[in-house]
Amino acid sequence: MTSSRHIWKVVPGNPLQGTVSIHGNKNAALPCLAASLLLPVGESMELAHVPRISDVRTMCDILSIYGIRVSWREPSTVILKRERYSEDAPTLPPELAKKIRGSIVLLGALATQYRSFVIAKPGGDRIGGRPITAHMTALADLGFTVSDDDTSLAVSRSSNTFVDGTVMLTEQSVTATLMLLLYSACLAPHQRLTIGDAACEPHIVTLCRLLQSLGAHVEGLYSNLLTVTWPSGVTATENAFRLDDDFMEAGTYAVSAAVTRSDITIPFQMAGLYLHTMDRYLRWMGVRTELAEHRWTVLGSRSDLHIHKGLQVIKAEPWPRFPTDVMSMFVVLATQCTGTLKFVEYMYDDRFGFVQSLRDMGAAIDLQPPHAIVVRGPTSLQSNELFLRPDIRSGAAMLIAALCADGTSILHDHRNIIARGYQHLPQGLALLGADISEVENPFA
Repeated sequence: MTSSRHIWKVVPGNPLQGTVSIHGNKNAALPCLAASLLLPVGESMELAHVPRISDVRTMCDILSIYGIRVSWREPSTVILKRERYSEDAPTLPPELAKKIRGSIVLLGALATQYRSFVIAKPGGDRIGGRPITAHMTALADLGFTVSDDDTSLAVSRSSNTFVDGTVMLTEQSVTATLMLLLYSACLAPHQRLTIGDAACEPHIVTLCRLLQSLGAHVEGLYSNLLTVTWPSGVTATENAFRLDDDFMEAGTYAVSAAVTRSDITIPFQMAGLYLHTMDRYLRWMGVRTELAEHRWTVLGSRSDLHIHKGLQVIKAEPWPRFPTDVMSMFVVLATQCTGTLKFVEYMYDDRFGFVQSLRDMGAAIDLQPPHAIVVRGPTSLQSNELFLRPDIRSGAAMLIAALCADGTSILHDHRNIIARGYQHLPQGLALLGADISEVENPFA
C-alpha cells in the first residue's frame, strides 16, 4: 500500500541531464476511465499509457462500485469491463468522490444510466472557489432536476426519453464539457447534441477521440462548438486506446531544467501544438529551447534568464492560451529571471496560496489579492522546511523551488499531493541527476 505521507529531502547543486519520459495525461485519464460506464454489460475496453497516480486509483475504485471490473496489464494499460448493471444507482461513498475533482464528470455517464442518483460533491485541489453552476445549468437544460446541499448533488429526470439539441455552457468549463460528452452516449441514432462555448483543452480532444472509437461522430474538434451523434450507439472496440502524453508534466520538467541551468530532452508522442504556448513563454523568459516534431529540448545551461521587454503579464486563460496548471511553476521560474513580471489568475482565487512559502524562501513577490502577484527577480532562494498545500501544481512548484535554493530543503507531503497528479515526479528528477531522497526522519 502506498503511504499517504512523504518527506522529501532536496539538496540543490546537481545539474539535470538526460532524457525523461512523459506519462499519460492525468486530466484525460479520469474522463476516459469514466467512459467505461457507457459500455453494455459484458463489453470491455482498454486504455493504454494511463498514469499510475493516486487520482487514477481513486477513479478506478469509484468505477468498481458501479459494476466496472478494473485490471491492469503492466506497465500502463488498464482493462475496464462492464460486469453488471443495477436498476438503482449504487451509493458512492462520499470519501471517494471528495478525493478528486474529476469525479464531477461522472454526472454525464450516470445520467445515461439512471433516472435518479445522488453523488457527493467533488473534492480535489484547494485553489479557491470551484463552482459547478455550469454543470447544473447544463443538466437542467437537458431536462434534469438538480438539487444540491452542502455535501451532495441529487439528479433526476421525469421523462423516459433523453433530450438532445443545443446546450450553451455558461463558461468554458472543462469538466462540464467532459460531462456533456459522456452524456451524449444516451442519444438515439437520429439525435444530436451541440455544446456551445465548449472547452477545447487537449484532454477534451482525447475524450472525443475515445468516443469516436466507441461509435460517436464528433464535429468541431479543437473548437468551442462541438456536435456529437451516435449513429449506431456505443460499440466496444478491440484495440487499446492510447492517451496523449501529459503536456503539464512536460512543462514541469522543462521549468525544472531552466531554473537549475540544465539541459534535458523530453520526447513526446502528442501533438506538438500542445507545447507551443509554454515553449513561447519559456523563450520570452530567456530559456533556450528547441521544439521539434517529437522532441522538446531545454538548454538551461545556455540560457540567459530574463523577462523579455514585451512580456509584462502572464494571465491564465482557457486553451489554447496560457494554461492555469503550469502557472505555479512559471512563478518559480520568474524568481530566477532578471526583471519584473505580473501573474494574473482569474480562474481560481487561491491559486497563489503557495506564494507565501516562496516569500519565506526569499522571493520578492508583491501580492495583489485575490487574483494577481508581481514577481521581481532574480532572487536567491534560501532553503526551508515546507509543508505542501493540498494543490498538485503548487506542490510541484515548491519541489522545483527547492532544486534551485541555497541549501537543503525538507518538503512534507503529508497528503501525497504530488503523487495525486504526477507519476514519480521526485524519482524522475532524481534519475536526471537531482539529489532528492525520501526520508523518515529529516533531522537524523
